[in-house]
Amino acid sequence: MDFNPCMKHLLIRKTVREFAEDEIKPHVSLLDKESLFPWEIVKKMKPLNFFGLQVPRGWR
Repeated sequence: MDFNPCMKHLLIRKTVREFAEDEIKPHVSLLDKESLFPWEIVKKMKPLNFFGLQVPRGWR
């Protein structure tokens, strides 16, 4: 088995890391302190397809 990530997986990892650093990290302290759910951040995640199960077409 090849355990090295392909370019697609590396791009996904990079995108998620950048999103977390830019959009989530600056607000974590306040969200935790105030027990808030970050609806605005979640809305920003939707167009990036961070939700849902990714299943190959052949398995559907």
